[in-house]
Amino acid sequence: METLGLPDGLLLGMTRNLLLAFAAFAIVFAVCVRSDYVPAMLWFCCLVVVLVLTRFKLQNLAVAYILADHLSQFFKRAIYLLGPQTTATYYGFQTMPAIIMVLAFLFSLPTILKVRLPLSVKFLMAYICLAVGTTLLTPGGSNLSSRVAGIYGSVAPLSAIFVGIALQFRILKTMNQVLLALVVLSVPYGLFQFFNGPTRMDREWASATYRFSIEGAKVFENMRHGLIDFRSYSYYADHATWGIFLAFSMLAILAGRSTGASKSNWVWVAIPLGLAGMVTAATRSVWIGFLGALALHRLISVRTLRRPALVIASIFLGFGLVLWGGNYALDNIHLQLTSNSLLNRYLTVGTINARVSAPDIFVELLPTNWLVGRGYGGSALLRGFNGREQDVTRVEYSHNLIVDTLLYVGLPGVILLCSFLLIWIQEAFEALRMSSTEMSKTIRWCIAIVVGELLIAPLNGGLFINFYCCLIFGMVTGELIRLRAERQRMVDALIVAERQLAPRLSKAMAEAR
Repeated sequence: METLGLPDGLLLGMTRNLLLAFAAFAIVFAVCVRSDYVPAMLWFCCLVVVLVLTRFKLQNLAVAYILADHLSQFFKRAIYLLGPQTTATYYGFQTMPAIIMVLAFLFSLPTILKVRLPLSVKFLMAYICLAVGTTLLTPGGSNLSSRVAGIYGSVAPLSAIFVGIALQFRILKTMNQVLLALVVLSVPYGLFQFFNGPTRMDREWASATYRFSIEGAKVFENMRHGLIDFRSYSYYADHATWGIFLAFSMLAILAGRSTGASKSNWVWVAIPLGLAGMVTAATRSVWIGFLGALALHRLISVRTLRRPALVIASIFLGFGLVLWGGNYALDNIHLQLTSNSLLNRYLTVGTINARVSAPDIFVELLPTNWLVGRGYGGSALLRGFNGREQDVTRVEYSHNLIVDTLLYVGLPGVILLCSFLLIWIQEAFEALRMSSTEMSKTIRWCIAIVVGELLIAPLNGGLFINFYCCLIFGMVTGELIRLRAERQRMVDALIVAERQLAPRLSKAMAEAR
């Protein structure tokens, strides 16, 4: 029931035409009456067009989120070409993918309510309830808008897991087509940035947002002082999120190739472009996740090595290697500045000193966050960490998933989130054992993608908890639910057959005597 009762005939056509009429009226009104309304009308028209194209179907809504995410990233910069804008207008464009995310989640509920959810999803639901409740109810000085924004950024993407459960792998082909198109669009723009510096759109955006945008401030400083460490980010939020998107897109297209959801020529286009974009973004943690995913996929392609314990051990080993490698770099690698900005980025240790301090910060936070966290409200963190302002910076820039969860949700949140991740891995291997040969190839890639994203978690916190990765979580879980239901139907059929045959066998045996 993907349309919640909306038919594909008259009612849907009337709704589509009404939305388009509103969009046309908005454009005319903005251009002819109030030019300062142009950004708002642009947002409205983009949302209307995207929704119309979805035809209010779940699969299309999930893909539309990906498209809307990129449109919002682009337009929240492009609007500054029209002149000065308010901060509300800037952040308002981020509500476009949020609306589509909510719709996709609501449209997945009819399917979710009809299936028996596995244990990992129950832990996930408990974590979501705890995180949302902590954010909304914990006193900490944050206003409601900050709390809602925190929930949207850190908790709402988990709703994509339920969308993935409802869709399973049916979405993979369409999703990969959109991912390929966005890679083809974003990478050339990122390469142009890298070789030519910030574009006019970037400069106008940075000049207007440097006071409240971290990336805007970096670009603004580059414009003023000509810093040599400028890294391209295309039209995306920042270098790390663009790099994560590129890595995910390449891995998803490789996963789709095993089932025919991705064509071979897609791979030959996506891989060179994606690698070029990752090089210029110069985000080293993304390389760890991407190469780690490739290595794990190769490892579990060997049947004797397909063990959940092996994958879980590799995650903990990866965490340990990150800490050990970071400390080794701090002790043995010194600044090796060159005249090349790209080499300069890759040859220096950067902010690794802040990131390897995560275990110490976790121990310091534990006494005050063992029961409840501060909630995902930005101003709650700025009030101070143990009363010392310098420690706030340490927490913010540790970029560690466990530290972030402990701070915002508390120790129970850490336990629930880690339980979800570990149980999901065990369930994914259960689905791998039960699936067909062709589908098992895709599931192996999905496991590798998730673990690769988890390897980013010690360095970039919860950035891996995004709509894209959560769809993968949900797809595998949805396949597991389908396989379990299919197995249960077979068992039930055998029980019925046995009950029907038992009297006949007893009668035959009695006659034989």
